[in-house]
Amino acid sequence: MQKTVAFLLVFLLNAFYLCAQQQPAFSVTHYTNENGLPQNSADDVELDKNGFLWIATEGGLVRFDGQKFKLYDREHYPILTSNRIPLVCRAKDGSIYFRDEHRYIYTFDTYGQPVAVSDRKLEESVNPPGLRYFKMGVKEVRFVRARDERLLWRLPVPDIDPDQKGGYGNWGGKLYYWSTGGGIGSVDSQQKIRKVKLTGAIGQVTVSAADPIPHKLIQQGDKLYILLGPDIYRAEVSGEDELHCRLELTVGDIPGIRTYRDYPELNLKVVGSLTHGLYLFREKQFRVLTIGTESQSFYPQALYRDSGVITQMGIAFSSRSYDHPLLRHDGGFRSLLRDSRGHYWMNAVYAYEHHIIELDTALRLLKKIPIKDECAGCFREAPDKSIWISSAQGDRIGTLKGDTIQWLSTRLRDKAIAYFLHENNDMIWIAGDKTLLKLNVRTGKEVHFKALESYMIETLYLDPQKILWIGTTGNGFFALKDNKVYPFPLDQKGYLKNTHTFLEDKSGFMWMSSNNGLFRCRKQDLLDYLGKKSRNVYYQYFSKESGFNTNEFNGNCIPSGIILGDGRFSLPSLDGLVQFYPDSIKKESPVYGVFIDQLSVDGKEQALSRPLILEPSFKRLEIALSAPFYGHPDNQILEYNLLGFDNNWYPVKNDRVISLNTLAYGHYVLQLRKKSGFEKGDDRVIIKSLTFTVTPFFYQTWLFRIGLILALCLGVWGFIKARYAYLTAKNRQLGEEVNARTVSLRNANRLKEKMLLMVSHDLQSPLHFLGYLSQLNYDVLQGQQHDKASEISLEIKNTSGKIFSFVEEFKLWARVQDEAYKLRSEAIALHRLLEELLAFFKELCALNGNDMLLQVDERIEVQTNRSLLKAILRNILDNANKNTRNGTITISCILSEEHLGSIVITDTGNGIPAAELQRIERLIAASPGDNSAEPDASLGFQFIADFTSRIGGRLEIQSRKGEGTTIAIKNLQISEKVISGSPIVPEQDKLKQV
Repeated sequence: MQKTVAFLLVFLLNAFYLCAQQQPAFSVTHYTNENGLPQNSADDVELDKNGFLWIATEGGLVRFDGQKFKLYDREHYPILTSNRIPLVCRAKDGSIYFRDEHRYIYTFDTYGQPVAVSDRKLEESVNPPGLRYFKMGVKEVRFVRARDERLLWRLPVPDIDPDQKGGYGNWGGKLYYWSTGGGIGSVDSQQKIRKVKLTGAIGQVTVSAADPIPHKLIQQGDKLYILLGPDIYRAEVSGEDELHCRLELTVGDIPGIRTYRDYPELNLKVVGSLTHGLYLFREKQFRVLTIGTESQSFYPQALYRDSGVITQMGIAFSSRSYDHPLLRHDGGFRSLLRDSRGHYWMNAVYAYEHHIIELDTALRLLKKIPIKDECAGCFREAPDKSIWISSAQGDRIGTLKGDTIQWLSTRLRDKAIAYFLHENNDMIWIAGDKTLLKLNVRTGKEVHFKALESYMIETLYLDPQKILWIGTTGNGFFALKDNKVYPFPLDQKGYLKNTHTFLEDKSGFMWMSSNNGLFRCRKQDLLDYLGKKSRNVYYQYFSKESGFNTNEFNGNCIPSGIILGDGRFSLPSLDGLVQFYPDSIKKESPVYGVFIDQLSVDGKEQALSRPLILEPSFKRLEIALSAPFYGHPDNQILEYNLLGFDNNWYPVKNDRVISLNTLAYGHYVLQLRKKSGFEKGDDRVIIKSLTFTVTPFFYQTWLFRIGLILALCLGVWGFIKARYAYLTAKNRQLGEEVNARTVSLRNANRLKEKMLLMVSHDLQSPLHFLGYLSQLNYDVLQGQQHDKASEISLEIKNTSGKIFSFVEEFKLWARVQDEAYKLRSEAIALHRLLEELLAFFKELCALNGNDMLLQVDERIEVQTNRSLLKAILRNILDNANKNTRNGTITISCILSEEHLGSIVITDTGNGIPAAELQRIERLIAASPGDNSAEPDASLGFQFIADFTSRIGGRLEIQSRKGEGTTIAIKNLQISEKVISGSPIVPEQDKLKQV
């Protein structure tokens, strides 16, 4: 009973001491078999050189990288003889050794596979050369040489706990143990047994080995820790047989604590328990200041007496807070100013009217200035100590003169002024909704920056180098340097889209608050990015696990963050004021490397010890990665690049698995990298690489390519041969075309010759006759024979008309000789066409005493070319009239069953001599392209034959000497309007007689 009371007194004293020292708070992460461990025992813990935390459990050895657990047990690694692992230790080189329940020792090879080793190998790897150490047995202590396990001496120690539940420690050349009589004892190398005095936070304890209060000695390298109740103390030698104890951690109600490890460089404390798994403790580096009110949502602050702050809810210090009547005003409390004299400017409401008030350093009211607007939007002090404000609507800006406000004549649209600050007495930076401008208050000149006038700007910071830092709502943050706007990259989750404030500390870091946590980055990194010396920026992210009550910081207030007189930063949040010393915040950089844990191809695991060669038909390559880091996951950014595929870097997903789908054959290098924090130069990037090969398909091999080249050569040879044959054929064809063109040219020459002969033949006589008639007409007129002159003039007229018709028909005939000439077919009223010809031949027939009869029905239409048909009929009628005297010329039309018809012209003239008829028949039988010429030939039948052939007709001639001539133009297309049948015999009143 006395021991229990003594322990309680010690415990209360410790609690009082903790309160006085303001013991830091910790965030706790608890792991059991429900969230990663194979089993709920954590008997031993060690951190290796690569940053992995190794946990000895009764379900196997577990490796932890801060995010994922990897289990080493008999199922996955048959070399192990048991899953019960009581011991894990770190070697001098930082590697890991572990022992199972059967005392078999294991370590890992270079490929991460467990291998068995001897006890001596363990001793040589773990202990320094020449080490001698203590071993505790039942009621005795043995002193052993580590090199060969030789026993140097044995010493009975009666007060050693026989069950050794309290553990022991080899530390500082002594063995420390819990005494059955109470307290802690020690044995040195000189075999001296002493009682150890404890000083410091723990005080003198009387807990014995058999006491139910949890107690244990825990050794970590050259550190000795004492577990007593819920507390763990760090013990250090402070004198002969004296240990000074410092409280390290209050663990609370964790039963069966087996081990404790402290890694201050990682801000990590680890506690392993017998039945409750693993606990990770991380110090909360930030403190939250609250005031005893219902709402803890803070906005603007102002420094008060170096270490306190004034807020809309009162005055707060780190240890106390109290209300003040002048600070309790509804609405408009989004801006607060402490000027260079230590006076305070803020909005206030008196009798439902808005005022601007000034308080002195003791918060006594000095001045009340009525304001017509709802309230002042922003308070600022210019370098000349004048006080400036903006209107609540954000459209005007002015300065306080006595008890009045002198607004500038410059007026902007509403909400254009959400934030403003002075560059000097004349120049003011103004930002707000879709606005960023620099205003010269002396001249009224405005300089607008269009690049940001589509954003909502909520904060500005002008640093000593005159760089303007700009935070927006929803669009990230920017810098304006030399009148040019530079956007900055966001963090990987985009939380910096809403940037509330910029605070610069003395170590060169920029702090930025957001709606989702707090960020720190090196300012030089931002300037390097701005100057294109770097392509990215490393941001360190802090969330509420670091000590906030909420991740949401408040913005849209002025100021949105302040620096207190003692160097603390103070930032408003939705739940309290977050305060901290920026230089004391640990960087917790991800300094450990990137490791490849597992390779699998199409679901089958591949050995890491062999070169990775993939078949060309593989579907998926998966690379499982591990990268030890115990800070916030967002502060470790892993990326990969596949050389041989492209040059881009891609983010590694949260599951730390890279999947590569089907790749073309070739050699590849998978590069892995991560930034190690704020270190300078190349040390900031950690790179790991994996080289592998994708083999080609058979058709992608060199043998196949050689065969393909041979086949291609044969193909080219065959192509050349075929091409030669083709060109030879084309040459032959070209020769034929040349011959044909030669024949055509010869025919053209013949045509010219024929034209000259025919023209000279057909025009010579009419022209000679026309000259004769002209001379005769002249002689008759000289003899006053007027009747005779009239007859001669008529003959001259007729002859001239024949010459004109001949020329027209000759032109038409010459045109149709062209191969490109296209005939236009149309429906022709045959009766009307013949009437035109009868009118033309009326006087010519009268000179020869001939009658011309028209026996064609008016309904008949012929589908053909009118000009050619008319020329054919005119020449036939002209020949009939010339070879007939005092006779009859009859024109008729005969229709057949196939809608074809014939035009028949019959005369009663002299007929055609047999020789001439044979010549005409040869002319008709010749092709239209036959341009051979006969001497003294007439163009009349040449026209008739050629034109008839052109219109698709067929010419037939019947003639006997003295019995007249019949010429039929057959195969003419007759319109369907006429019913086919027997030759149409026109009615007598429709006959036309000339």
